[in-house]
Amino acid sequence: MDQVKEMILQTQLLIENEVSRKINIIGDGHDFLKMRLDEALRLEKTRERMELEIVDLRMEVKKIKSHLNIA
Repeated sequence: MDQVKEMILQTQLLIENEVSRKINIIGDGHDFLKMRLDEALRLEKTRERMELEIVDLRMEVKKIKSHLNIA
């Protein structure tokens, strides 16, 4: 019976020390990936805004050229 208790204790210690530590490592990695995703999404929104601005500016240039009979 003592041998079974010892095995149970070793299993509990393994779970507390190894498994819990690995779960924490995975959690930290998840947090890092989430931060990277948030940053990537922010940059994508900025890029889209810039593209829209470029399209708008091109339209303005066309209007000006048309008004001045340049193009």
